[in-house]
Amino acid sequence: MAELDRTFTEELFTEVLESTPCIIVYSQQAFECSKNYLKSTTQTAKEIFESILGVHQCKIIYKGKNKKDFRKYQFIIEELKLSIYVTPRQNLTEFSLSYISDEEFVVPTDSSEYKSMNLKFMAEEYINHNLMDFLDRNDLMTSYREIKDFCTSLLSLKEPVREINREQSRKMWKAYIDGERALNTDKKELFIVEEVGSIEKEHYNDRTYNTLTLKVKAPTLQERLTSAIKSVQATKYRNPNIDFVTNNKGEISFVGYVDITEEILEELSNVAADNCYKVAEDVKHILSGSLTLKSSENLDDLLESINSNLNDYDPNYSYADGVYTFNNDSQALYLEELIKSDYPETLTTERRTVIVASFKSNQNIASIISEIKEMPGVIDVLDSVSGQLLIKTQGKSYLNFNSQAIQSIRIQSIRIAACRAIFTPTDFRPDVQIEGLSVSGNSYIFTSNDSYSFFNTAYEMHQKVIAAYDNKTFIKKEYDYGCFVIPNKGLLREMQLKFVSNKRIRVKAASGLVEFYPADYNNYIELLSQVRQHCGESLSIQEPEYHPSVAIKLLSDDISYCKKVYKEVAEKITEIAPSFTASFENDETCQVLNYTIEYTELEELASFHDAINSSITLYPSLLTNEYDLNDEGKTILSFEFDHQLNIKFEKNLRNGYINENVNLIKANEYDAINEAIDLAYEEEYQDYDEIKELRNNRTQMLKNALKLGKCIGRKLNSIKFEISSEFIEYMEDRNAQGRVERFIHVGDYLQFPMVGKSSELQRLADSMLRITNPNQFYPHSKTKRIPAPANPRLCDFLFDPRYAGEFDEKKDELAYKLIPGPKPQFRCCVYKEREIVRQRVRLAEGLCPTESDHSGSKNVIQVIESACADCPLSHYIVTDNCRKCMAKACQQSCKFGAISMGRDRAYIDPDKCKECGMCAKNCPYNAIADLIRPCKKVCPVNAITMDENGICVIDEEKCIRCGQCIHRCPFGAIGSKTDIVAIIKDMLAGKKVVAMFAPAIEGQFGREITMSSIRTACKKIGFADMVEVGLGGDMTAAAEAAEWLEAHEQGKKMTTSCCPAFVNMIRKHYPELADNISTTVSPMCAVSRMLKAKDPGTVTVFVGPCIAKKSEVKDNDIEGNADYVLTIGEFRAMMRAKDVQFEPEENDSQQASVYGKRFGNGGGVTAAVLKSMEETGTDTSGLTVEKCAGAAEVKKALTLMKVGRLQADFVEGMMCEGGCVGGPSQHRSEMQFKKDRDTLIAEADDRGVHENLESVDMEAFAMHR
Repeated sequence: MAELDRTFTEELFTEVLESTPCIIVYSQQAFECSKNYLKSTTQTAKEIFESILGVHQCKIIYKGKNKKDFRKYQFIIEELKLSIYVTPRQNLTEFSLSYISDEEFVVPTDSSEYKSMNLKFMAEEYINHNLMDFLDRNDLMTSYREIKDFCTSLLSLKEPVREINREQSRKMWKAYIDGERALNTDKKELFIVEEVGSIEKEHYNDRTYNTLTLKVKAPTLQERLTSAIKSVQATKYRNPNIDFVTNNKGEISFVGYVDITEEILEELSNVAADNCYKVAEDVKHILSGSLTLKSSENLDDLLESINSNLNDYDPNYSYADGVYTFNNDSQALYLEELIKSDYPETLTTERRTVIVASFKSNQNIASIISEIKEMPGVIDVLDSVSGQLLIKTQGKSYLNFNSQAIQSIRIQSIRIAACRAIFTPTDFRPDVQIEGLSVSGNSYIFTSNDSYSFFNTAYEMHQKVIAAYDNKTFIKKEYDYGCFVIPNKGLLREMQLKFVSNKRIRVKAASGLVEFYPADYNNYIELLSQVRQHCGESLSIQEPEYHPSVAIKLLSDDISYCKKVYKEVAEKITEIAPSFTASFENDETCQVLNYTIEYTELEELASFHDAINSSITLYPSLLTNEYDLNDEGKTILSFEFDHQLNIKFEKNLRNGYINENVNLIKANEYDAINEAIDLAYEEEYQDYDEIKELRNNRTQMLKNALKLGKCIGRKLNSIKFEISSEFIEYMEDRNAQGRVERFIHVGDYLQFPMVGKSSELQRLADSMLRITNPNQFYPHSKTKRIPAPANPRLCDFLFDPRYAGEFDEKKDELAYKLIPGPKPQFRCCVYKEREIVRQRVRLAEGLCPTESDHSGSKNVIQVIESACADCPLSHYIVTDNCRKCMAKACQQSCKFGAISMGRDRAYIDPDKCKECGMCAKNCPYNAIADLIRPCKKVCPVNAITMDENGICVIDEEKCIRCGQCIHRCPFGAIGSKTDIVAIIKDMLAGKKVVAMFAPAIEGQFGREITMSSIRTACKKIGFADMVEVGLGGDMTAAAEAAEWLEAHEQGKKMTTSCCPAFVNMIRKHYPELADNISTTVSPMCAVSRMLKAKDPGTVTVFVGPCIAKKSEVKDNDIEGNADYVLTIGEFRAMMRAKDVQFEPEENDSQQASVYGKRFGNGGGVTAAVLKSMEETGTDTSGLTVEKCAGAAEVKKALTLMKVGRLQADFVEGMMCEGGCVGGPSQHRSEMQFKKDRDTLIAEADDRGVHENLESVDMEAFAMHR
């Protein structure tokens, strides 16, 4: 029956495909790893893997090698939308599972880049796996060769190129677009109005318009930096802490040791730079903590044990406040020995025996007492054995021995030590208690040691007693005074002076006392004897009993002991960790030592831990260590406010919002909708239709917001805009013209819709789809397909190196093609000629000529060292005019011994010659020639010197990139980096590349070659279009005219900014004049910004006779500038490569005014600027301009300007003689093509500067740096 049952299974009616066994060995670790790649499933990796086992149609792709250099394959199972990533095992018969992924996969279109076959997946866990046993159990022994051949065949697979690169680029572009959209969304954020300004009128470019500035709520730079750093992904999980020490400085700290890699440092630095702060490159790892000296035992518990021992020895002692008092020294000695024996690491003892004795005057006390009794109010005087007196008075009498009425000297020697007042009511009531008085018998007692205040206080107390008894009872008053007779103070002072250096005797002359600090009883007797010897006959000393005292305290309370311990510990730690620094938390106790250590590596930290632990073992019962944060401390990066970055930040902030619409959102309406949406979400049963309607209402409110105007100024906490006509009409319709406070309130919202940027990003996203997914359906659409790019091979060029040309492979062959040999054509040998060609090829790539130590040079002008070898090494040489005269004036004038006499003429030793020129000056026949190298002679800033081998060296710090040296070198040993290769690559990539021709070019190629001729040639080469930079001259003239007028009103002198070599001259050699440079961009930059404003994807290429323009486009501070620069010679090289010739055409294309076309002539900028002023009605008669063309004129004008002696208001500076038309890369000299140039320009119409700009949207881009 079982046989029959099988015939009814579905498998009988399903085509069974032949399959190759594929053995996969898996581990639990692979399943854990798969969790990171399985995003859209709830099943576990193991469950998914088990579902894969069986037969599947697979596409196998080689994915390169992993970190262990093993080949890695991707098995794509399209039906399951899964990929299995495996590596072959060493036996090339089975695979190890790396992970499973359900991420989107890319299948190559080239069938040679993948293998498609049916695989029967079989698996076993790594722990239990044995290949032969597995084959035997699964009846695969006969299939071993087939399995082996399959695994081996995969070795022939090559890693796919086009599809993989396309997907990587797609992800990269998508990430970029998503990032830009996020930034754009941030700009769309609503700004809360904090303060409303008033309408101001402003004038610019012959326009008068209204502006309004509103202050908005915005985070400070510090808050922005804190938020930005906390969001850095690389360190986010570390929870960085940002502390600002001052407004300009602060620290980023991480708990524990954090390895700040170059990538992390770069990311943090970029985030900080975005917020105007500069992060220091040095990373600090600091560990801090405290060492504490404190007994682990309780002192009270210890005292209990000590007292028990003392009681066993002799119970006659007393204890108070940590001090034991005994009857004799044997008890004290027992305690000291007990502490040393039983508590050596915990307790210490200190003798604190203090015996106070009083001096007694030997005067006749009886006569003093009789005199006292005669004083008014005195009842009785009692004499004690010690010489003290007790005087009793009653009634209103108070004793005052200092009264002037007392004439007796003996009575004046009496001093009151204590006072007592006794108040006795005749009808005493025990229930009457009086504050400040004690009760003794039937009396109230008040005592005081201050005899001076006693009288007043006793009176007050008496009044209290009277009041307590309701003024109805008689109160008897008595006063007692404890007095003593003051010994001879003069004698006591002499005695105090005598014993001032004796630390065991302290005489107090003022109080008539002496304190003894004896070491033991015998010492006490000795000290008494010493004092008695100085008492004489008038004094005697009381002899108190001897009671030694011993103080017990914890060792940790002993300051000297603490210092000793910590000194020993610090010395031991410092041996291992020299950066260890420490200080006491409290200098009075010295129990806690706070320390810090700076380390670099974890090994160094481990050594410090060992040192700490080792030092603690020296005092285990006393010393403890505690780290402040953890045992790794913290990692610190410091940062500082950067003013240059702040300038750039403010500039970018301004440019990011310039010309964007500013809309007003009323807070009451917007907040009400948001509140309604929040309440709708909080409902237990949410009404999604209601929520959708509310959200649509909010969106519609934002779309229909009132347009206030266009932003013309943006700061961190303020927005300035030109008020729109729409808003003006809005106010007029409500009869509140100019009263903006009636419509804009504090708390309202401002919005930047950013429509232009959003459209630009959408165009960029569409372009990305056209390149990466041509002819496929748009996302979320099943009908509309993505159009292919205009160049159908664009994808090939972008993503597959096989289509990128063979330049890199064949460029080394160029030297042999150009210099076939074997005989040289120009130099000494073909090898030198070929090396020069190789170096020129590198320049064509935009690289330095050689890969030497200066290959990282950013200078656009470079020396071709192989070509620089034919100039004479000597500056001064002797010619045939030398007569070897008898005077030898040349030899006599040389102070360096460089001149000797040869057979026919004098000889100058180049090694000794210092090139001072004295020999040439003194030669009577002018036989010594001064041979200055052409490159050095023409350099206007002395930037060229020679090295020890006579090779030209350019000082990049001095070089202004004018390029004069390039065309003056007779051996072609100096060249400039070119952008030819980069431009061609952009053309091949299908980018829109537009040429921008300088005004100086018109007429260079003859009167028949017009700008239309040049445009035609550009398009034949591969440029999308050509634009005259003379148009940019009109733009610059208009913008610079307004800037000049503003500077003139302020009394500030200003220079032009069109010539980059002139600008470089000021910045490098006259830096104090940098602020006088016009901020208006050059005509080249103006045209580039105009083109990029229309189409952000445009690649702009400037073509002209100027070398210095190449340095201008490398200036990162000028945004939107040209992407590349070509000289006329480089452009003609591209023409020759494409076999393109200039063809005569009608002169019917004019994009610039005559003034813009003349911008390249000396004085052309001034003429255009003044013309622009005149067109706006400005009187220019009071303006003076110094027009400089050439290095000499420029230096003279700038020097006068530097010292404040320049008479002119403005300086037009051009480093080339005659202006740009005399540029170093001109096709013909200025005089040769001047007539042709004048003829072509004369055929242009007479449109003005501003008239020519009417067709240009000047609001779409900025005209300042």
